[in-house]
Amino acid sequence: MEPSAVKKQLIFAAVSCITLTLVWGVLLSVAVNRSLEALQKRQDIEILPSGQREGASPPQPF
Repeated sequence: MEPSAVKKQLIFAAVSCITLTLVWGVLLSVAVNRSLEALQKRQDIEILPSGQREGASPPQPF
């Protein structure tokens, strides 16, 4: 096999991996956003801010 053919195959493989990674990231981001939107629309649950529990006192400054 010629070195130029191997080089083309390696470039194709690298570009394919990068493309698949970007597509996977976009699809995962869309799925997470849709899931969060569905949770926010539900009336029977409440999403609390990060680090706070229902009935807990607010954090005290140091």
